Amino acid sequence: MLNSLDMLFISLTVLVFVFGLILKATRWKRGQETSRLDNLYENFLSSAERVFSHRDLLREKKMGFFHVFLFYLFVIALILVIVFHIPFSLPAILAGVQSIILDSIALIALVGIVYFYYRRLTEKDRGFDNKKEDFVLLIWLFLIFITGFLMEAVRLKVFKEKGVFAPAGLMFSVLIPSNQEYYPLLSQLFWRAHLFLVLSFIAFIPYTKAIHIVLIPLSYLFKNPIPKGAYKLYDLDNSEEFGANKISDLNWKDLMDLDTCVRCGRCQENCPAFLTEKPLSPKKVIQDLKTVLYKSDKDLQSPLINEDITEEVIFSCTTCRACMENCPAGIEHLDKMMEIKRYLVLMEGSISPEAQLLFKNLERNGNPWGMPASTRAEWAKELDVKFLAEIDDPKSIDFLFWPGCAGAFDDRYSKVVKKIVEIFNRADLKFALLGEEETCCGDPARKLGNEYLYDMLARQNIETMNNYGIKKIVTSCPHCLNTLKRDYSQIGGNYEVVSHSEFLLSLLKEGKINLNKSLEGKFVYHDSCYLARYNDVYDEPREVIKKSGLKLTEFERRGIKGFCCGGGGGNMFLEEHSPRMNDTRVKQILDSGEGKDLTGIATACPFCLTMMTDGTKTYNREDIVVKDIAEIIYEAL
Repeated sequence: MLNSLDMLFISLTVLVFVFGLILKATRWKRGQETSRLDNLYENFLSSAERVFSHRDLLREKKMGFFHVFLFYLFVIALILVIVFHIPFSLPAILAGVQSIILDSIALIALVGIVYFYYRRLTEKDRGFDNKKEDFVLLIWLFLIFITGFLMEAVRLKVFKEKGVFAPAGLMFSVLIPSNQEYYPLLSQLFWRAHLFLVLSFIAFIPYTKAIHIVLIPLSYLFKNPIPKGAYKLYDLDNSEEFGANKISDLNWKDLMDLDTCVRCGRCQENCPAFLTEKPLSPKKVIQDLKTVLYKSDKDLQSPLINEDITEEVIFSCTTCRACMENCPAGIEHLDKMMEIKRYLVLMEGSISPEAQLLFKNLERNGNPWGMPASTRAEWAKELDVKFLAEIDDPKSIDFLFWPGCAGAFDDRYSKVVKKIVEIFNRADLKFALLGEEETCCGDPARKLGNEYLYDMLARQNIETMNNYGIKKIVTSCPHCLNTLKRDYSQIGGNYEVVSHSEFLLSLLKEGKINLNKSLEGKFVYHDSCYLARYNDVYDEPREVIKKSGLKLTEFERRGIKGFCCGGGGGNMFLEEHSPRMNDTRVKQILDSGEGKDLTGIATACPFCLTMMTDGTKTYNREDIVVKDIAEIIYEAL
């Protein structure tokens, strides 16, 4: 039973815990206001599902397995504390079942704590930046479990139970002396120690990384309502400052994220920039921003761009979204880095000569290569395809085909879009092109921080398409897909936008095109970041490949853990220092068990096609062909 001293200690625990939360929240309030209450009910259901299923953590099976038991032990213990205050007792059999379940979960959780400790000591390649706090928390939890089991062991001795329903307690009972005179003392000792450890742990949760127990569910609940891949929209005509270079330039959720991070390193393990020896580590960026947040206790003007978070760090990001999609805490890394990038470009004019040339080409010619805008439609002149300007009733078409800059100006990818047009013609579809009226969607400009240039290009396209009454767009470029679908919706461009992967599969399923040949060969599919992680298109390209008759093989880094080719975030048009991401990606494929007798690599993105082709040349493996999935379908017709 609890005495008055216990109640005082519990009250003190609550006070220390609440004070810690208030202290955290006070820091978060230094950030800008932002509404995170949209779709609150849906977010609550999604948050509950992610928390209780542990699906994010279970991507790493061993660690996730043990964490599940630790989590559910905490949940069950919380429930039991409440239940014990209700005046009723369970039937003996049910009480026994409850006991054995709780005992088993606690034992597995204890093994998990030992495993976590062991892993931090031995798995140096995981990038753990071990701190005293990590080990102190694990030892603390270990002692809580040990004292709990010892309490149970004394109970078994006192009541001379056989331990059928308490196997773990039975194991620990061998440590309890047989002399019954010690039982009252040991019972009180273990109970007091257990209570002290539990309450002190709870009290210090807000002051340690254990705060993630509270913050991760909130992080899920208050996720960004802006469409995936789009970013904060500025009033360019009336705003005087852009981006972020101090804590108050970020929003409160950005600052909460800094305290939510547990330094698990999942973002870093999947970051292509970090894995190819670039200066960027998403985990370190979050931790460095946290350092600035705590410095703001004394200096609110502490700059975000400093000796740790440099321009080189920020511009190493390819915006592949591997950090965010693999983060089990729901931290929004990219939003923070994008705001810093915007500050550098728009406020300081800090941009590389290559990026300056890219911006110049986009502004003057509407494409990254600086090719004359008047030549944009030349690739299609020999094809049976109409341009919207030539059609009396533009609304009569079923969809607009958007080849993008790569389809119009890149020699290799123009061959792909030509085949796509021929496939559409064979399916007898009503579609058209914008031709010279199309300009770059603005993706490279926005991802490199030049919001003014993006806005100019985007509004030009939106005006053109809205004048024609366009409702549906099919595009072969995932970067265009995401921009047309997500970014344009922020400024009045509301269209149904479909990737050519999804569209080709629908044509096959509906019988509008038939494959008359069964192709031979063993292919691996390279996931495009902007198709997969941004738009959740994982299975459709694979289904298309399988329907062609090709044998599709898989390897470790695929799907949500897919490795970026290096072309995203505008980096397709910038120079990358060795080791290059595309070379690293091809080496991963070649070194895998399935890579020995591989005949081809399939892609569904113009950037990926170029990068994978260059990668095979690096390793003198031009015997491995690199093809877009549209080319595969065309060959099988």
